[in-house]
Amino acid sequence: MNEEAKEKPPSFLKKTQAVAADEIVDAIKAGEDIEIVNCVIDGDFVLGSLTVEGKVTIKWTKFKGRVDWSYSTFKRVLRLQNSTFETNATFTAATIEQAIFLDGVTFMEKADFSNLTVTGVFSSRSIRFKQEAIFASATFAKTVWFNESVFEGEADFRSARIGGTADFTDAKLEQANFNGTQIEEVAFFLGVNFEGETIFVGAQIGGNAEFTGAAFQKRTDFNSAKIGDSAHFKATTFFEGMADFTSVRIGGNANFDGVLFTERVSFTGTQIGEAAFFRPAIIRPDTPPRPAMFEGEADFVGARIGTTADFSGAWFRKGATFSNAQIGRNAYFERSLFEEQANFNSIQINREAFFAQAIFNDKVNFGMARIGANAEFMATQFKKRAIFNTTQIKGSAFFRPAAFEEGADFAAARIGGNAEFIGATFKKKADFNSVQIEENAFFYPARSKKADYPALFEGEADFTSARIRGSALFPGAVFKEQANFDSAQIGDTSFKGTVFNKGVSFQNTSFGAVFFAEPAAQFCGRIDLRGGTYNRIEPTSFWKELVKRLEPYDRQPFSQMEETFRRAGMDRLANAVYYEWRCEEYARIPKWNVLALISDWVQRLLAGYGVRLYRLSVVIPVILVVGAFFFHHEGAVEPRLDTQPPPVVEPQANADARPSLTWGEAFWVSLDLFLPVKIPAGAEWKPSSQIIWGISSTGFATLLTLAGWILVPVVVASISGILKR
Repeated sequence: MNEEAKEKPPSFLKKTQAVAADEIVDAIKAGEDIEIVNCVIDGDFVLGSLTVEGKVTIKWTKFKGRVDWSYSTFKRVLRLQNSTFETNATFTAATIEQAIFLDGVTFMEKADFSNLTVTGVFSSRSIRFKQEAIFASATFAKTVWFNESVFEGEADFRSARIGGTADFTDAKLEQANFNGTQIEEVAFFLGVNFEGETIFVGAQIGGNAEFTGAAFQKRTDFNSAKIGDSAHFKATTFFEGMADFTSVRIGGNANFDGVLFTERVSFTGTQIGEAAFFRPAIIRPDTPPRPAMFEGEADFVGARIGTTADFSGAWFRKGATFSNAQIGRNAYFERSLFEEQANFNSIQINREAFFAQAIFNDKVNFGMARIGANAEFMATQFKKRAIFNTTQIKGSAFFRPAAFEEGADFAAARIGGNAEFIGATFKKKADFNSVQIEENAFFYPARSKKADYPALFEGEADFTSARIRGSALFPGAVFKEQANFDSAQIGDTSFKGTVFNKGVSFQNTSFGAVFFAEPAAQFCGRIDLRGGTYNRIEPTSFWKELVKRLEPYDRQPFSQMEETFRRAGMDRLANAVYYEWRCEEYARIPKWNVLALISDWVQRLLAGYGVRLYRLSVVIPVILVVGAFFFHHEGAVEPRLDTQPPPVVEPQANADARPSLTWGEAFWVSLDLFLPVKIPAGAEWKPSSQIIWGISSTGFATLLTLAGWILVPVVVASISGILKR
């Protein structure tokens, strides 16, 4: 036999009859055990601060009058199961020292349990409150059960204290107020239907908060609530009104997988000790997983998530704001949909950020975001302007093959690893002004089985003042509008197969080695190389294509190219570049500056501006040979009597005959006259006045001397390099 069967039967026992409330009160005052089953209690049932020593059991009974057990103390178990209170019932400040059972009870009017104290179990399964139910400041030492209970009026649990678990599974609450409620262990609100406004402001739950399958039909406020362990709002849970989780503290995980928010939801300042999950959830085995859906604005400003934030596949139909949020580990937004503006300004993600295949239908702002490792935006679609201004990514950034349909702003962004824009498309301006990439930047085609997709810049591309410590690879990239690399500092750079449909500016750009290809139309516009520097250029033959399109003109690009080739030991190419530059200079001499035109023309014609000396090696010998031929004629010279005795000349048959020099003597005369300095050979002869070839010998000698004065300094200057300075 069990312990209950051994107890003696109650001294006050009533069944299936009408009982006066006063009669019951008298029996209670007498310390009798009370058992009433299937009865009707008439009159007001007032205990008036009474201490009840006996057991009270009332089942399947109707209370016709007012019930007031305020300030009463029940020493033993109180059972009121399956009974009905037809008028107001007041238990204010009552004390239950053991347990109370209200299972199946119905309160037709107001039920007031404010300041109630229960040191044992409180069980009220399937209880029904037709009007207001007040548990404000009630204290429950152990677990309370409200499973399948119905609150048709306001359920007021303000500042209630529950020492164990609170179980409201499958309950229905018209209007719930848990402001300041404290639950030491787990709170179960599984499948609860919150039909009216729900308030958990400042509530404290020591263990898990279980709201899976709950329905919040009006505004829900968890502002400043504290949950010691995890919070579960997953699967079929939905919020039809505004949901406020501002400044909530959750010690463990926050699970909102598959949750539906139909209006604005705020997680401003929320702190989650571990992970936050907003992933798709399987509702039924025969249907696809349902994503977490935000149909109103989603506000995560300043939220703190200790480990992972997983929003994979989430739908944001209105604005989504994650400004100044902090995520301790990884952030997952893969396949997420943002239909309106998304703001990640100043977000801090301590490890990796995953946005692969995400879709941003409106403007997105990652300005000043901080990402501690890699950031992955593979196959991400940016339908409107994408802002990564001053974003800091400590690892690599992957945008392959991301699509930017409006402006893309990466100005002053910092990327600690590689920046991969393989196959990326920029429909409007791409702004990489002052970007810093510690390793390599990739803008080459994405390859698939069907075709290759080049990195495509359909709007202006601005890499002004960019800093890329590694290589920058643009093979096959297409720039349809102006491309600016002014003042950029880049390591080895490849433009093999790159096409510039408009102008490109490398003004003051610093490259390591720069590689070009030679497509038929790689450069369709002007090239500005003023101030640009590089260590090597490949292929070397490409210099002709570059200089052909230099605009505006400046000497420095030629000087840099010449120096690069000469430093690499390619003097022939260096000389060709120098010659091309001097030809450009000649073309820019004003027509009125005749002396400059003549001087420059002579230098080009005779010495090739000092880099084509083979011309002088032909011109000078020809002049000397012509001179020798001229002075070989009889009578072309005569002895120079003022410097030495006349040479002995054999008597001539003809007294009028004039001297005739040998070919050797004639050559020395020619050389002596040609050189600006005198030499001993040929000095004993001087030109005569005889006319030869229609010119006097002295006239020819004068022309020969002038040619020497012109050409010899040119030779000296060419050899010493003066001509090229």
